[in-house]
Amino acid sequence: MSVVRMVLAAVLAGFVALTVRVLIEQSYAEFVETATANAATGLLFLDLVVFLGMACVWMIQDARRHGIAAWPFVALSAAFGAAGPLLYLIRRPRTAASRVA
Repeated sequence: MSVVRMVLAAVLAGFVALTVRVLIEQSYAEFVETATANAATGLLFLDLVVFLGMACVWMIQDARRHGIAAWPFVALSAAFGAAGPLLYLIRRPRTAASRVA
């Protein structure tokens, strides 16, 4: 496993741990209510939605180029946020162009 993938795996592990903690303490409905409680948190929530939308479009296009299914990662993104793109980047096939010494 490359150093980049090891770093992504560590970030994913921490993110999943925090996500599990939040979901134990709050339901999805409570999370959305908290995330939209005021203008500042609403902006952060909207920023997350925009980012995840762009990441999902990229994942779908990239997965097609590599001949793999994107839907598990898109579904994971819808359910658990950045976990989907992080896992996709870890599992994504490496291409000759991405193998820089």
